Amino acid sequence: MNSPCANHMDVVLEFFEICFHSILFLRKVYPSSIFTLKKKYNVPVHVCIYPDLNKYISDVLKSINKFLLSNKLKEISLWILDASLHPVEKFVFNNINIEREHSLLSTEFEGTNKKQIEDAFRTFCLKLSTNSSVLKTASDNSSFRIFIRTDQSGYSSLCEDLAFEGFPWIAEDSVPQNELKEIIPIQSLNNPVIQFEFYAEI
Repeated sequence: MNSPCANHMDVVLEFFEICFHSILFLRKVYPSSIFTLKKKYNVPVHVCIYPDLNKYISDVLKSINKFLLSNKLKEISLWILDASLHPVEKFVFNNINIEREHSLLSTEFEGTNKKQIEDAFRTFCLKLSTNSSVLKTASDNSSFRIFIRTDQSGYSSLCEDLAFEGFPWIAEDSVPQNELKEIIPIQSLNNPVIQFEFYAEI
């Protein structure tokens, strides 16, 4: 039987995975033809079927999991870049906190807390779709990057872990900035298991 901690993390990682897919579809980073429609959390979502992209996202999630387990994850951001590799939008998960205490019962998480997460994801999809109208028009030849903010000990631990040799992260002491000024709050989640804020910068 999985521990409650593992149960929590699996649900959190799946949530981030679906968020990444939804953003890439809604912002038209890839052709709609490489996405298929599935139902998750009682809401239709677009999921990519392109193996290389799915492998990249899977590797990102493995790194996120490591940082979550060590309480070293500060922020996740998905940047949409134009053809010149300048950021035009940033989708940011901030103030992320995952409850890792084993005293929380798995049955409790599967009940009330899981329903709260599912409700939050439905709200996320609706708000992201609604807020797309105030975002910049998706440009042709766009791409994306995923950034993870951690501390030095978190990054050193990742570099020393042989399990991540095939997917090295590049440390950037100075993350490039641009003229993005406006912040659009999209969703916050605050329950006994998971807390975070999600917003877009344009």
